[in-house]
Amino acid sequence: SNVMALNNKLIFTGEKERENGGKISSLFEIDPNNRVVINKVFLGDGYYFTNYIYHFGGLYIVDSDHAKIAQHGKSRYLIAVDMDNGDVVWKNKYEYTLLSNHNHLRLINKDGLIVIPLSEQFQAINLFSGKLDWMYEFDEFEDIKYIDQESLNGDNLFFITLDDEFVGFNLTNREIIFLSDEISFDYRFNVSFLNHNTMLAFTHDGKVAFFENNGTDMVQRWIEDFKHPIRILDVIDNTVYIQSLEDAVITTIHLENPKNKHVSYLMWNINKIFI
Repeated sequence: SNVMALNNKLIFTGEKERENGGKISSLFEIDPNNRVVINKVFLGDGYYFTNYIYHFGGLYIVDSDHAKIAQHGKSRYLIAVDMDNGDVVWKNKYEYTLLSNHNHLRLINKDGLIVIPLSEQFQAINLFSGKLDWMYEFDEFEDIKYIDQESLNGDNLFFITLDDEFVGFNLTNREIIFLSDEISFDYRFNVSFLNHNTMLAFTHDGKVAFFENNGTDMVQRWIEDFKHPIRILDVIDNTVYIQSLEDAVITTIHLENPKNKHVSYLMWNINKIFI
């Protein structure tokens, strides 16, 4: 299962074999300094394939695909866990789709609500009860390709559709406030960062492009070609961390000056490092 570094702790779901067969799964909270288990909360029977773990309002929200038998009959679950009290606060079941596995679709935390991007709709649920507050059906566009907490600006939520349109959505009035034409780019791209005004995208073969919202469309401001396969690890304070998939190298560039590159050579496998 995925291990997340959250709240200065390591959080992950672990599985254990039952004596009579099958699996049970629990959420673990580990102190990374001494590797001591701080808390453990039982999630349920079966196999939990963790997609992401969030820390909202003192609760851990576990987003997992679940199957009673490995790889068969999956459903998606959101589980809210109070680690301090050792309780599962609520557990919601959703239809399993490939959409959330193949795209960057993060939950959005806003004023005690969790906004969930689902197939052809948003659902907003209460953070502390899991009960549905409101729903919005997508009519103006196809499904979402990229959405993240960084995409939230005040009451407005921004995202990229599967057709590479840039969309703004007002959470209070639950209406579309901005819908661009398809973003013009000569290559198939993956989005690695998006806010209300800018977007960073990359291609697997090494092209990194920065876009800005001109009030009508997302337009390309610059493009850098690393000429080998890469992935973008993170964007922090306008600094982009780029991993080479050929060498043990991390390159950092600044969104305002991509020509000024800083290269770091790694001693360890990047897949064993938490960022």
